[in-house]
Amino acid sequence: MIDHQIKDPSTRVNSFQWLEEENQQRLKEHIYCRTYKKGQVLFYEGDVRDRIFHVIEGLVRIEKTDGTDSYCYVDFVGPDQLFPLIGLFERDNYDVSAFAATDIVVQFAAMSLFEPLVVSSTSQLLWLNQQMSQQLEKQRRRVEYCVTSSAQTRVVNTIGLLMIEHGQSQGEQIRIPFPVFINDIAKYSGTTRETVSQTLKALVHKRKIYYRYKELIIYDQDYFSHVVN
Repeated sequence: MIDHQIKDPSTRVNSFQWLEEENQQRLKEHIYCRTYKKGQVLFYEGDVRDRIFHVIEGLVRIEKTDGTDSYCYVDFVGPDQLFPLIGLFERDNYDVSAFAATDIVVQFAAMSLFEPLVVSSTSQLLWLNQQMSQQLEKQRRRVEYCVTSSAQTRVVNTIGLLMIEHGQSQGEQIRIPFPVFINDIAKYSGTTRETVSQTLKALVHKRKIYYRYKELIIYDQDYFSHVVN
């Protein structure tokens, strides 16, 4: 795999735009671009945390599991997002793994360069704080809507969260722009594959969603929109 240095990334690195001009230029001189095919690994949990990434195209899957595989955290990072944010300024190793959920194009810079430049910029620190707050809000929604005692309701709420966090409008429908696995919904929802499969079949029968070959399309947005509040 070959890393390509960006000759003029000024229109493609929105995540760094709050740095002072001099520091922006210094960072841009050391930004590289890489293309990954779907399924390729960007880094594993425990690897040295030596790079900060900015997504240009596609989706990155973030994952964390425990030693017994009984706990699994799954999330997705899309275009114009910076990652990983957890561990900035304090950790030596990545605490999650990152994979290409689709074919992707990312830019990256060395943490050893990025972190000192960020510390010198109040505006960039405030922006990073906003990004972290948004991540915390997303996790709050997950906890709020995925701890109900009804497993079927947890599955419905998980689909609603996918809709508001990652959905792309296609006319009156909303499409989730990456493969949605039954196992992942089960992990999100804290239930079994069987329950997820039965709930999806019922939602398809009611014309609330389309689900086939891991493709998920929301037909009835109002049915799932309660998770926005």
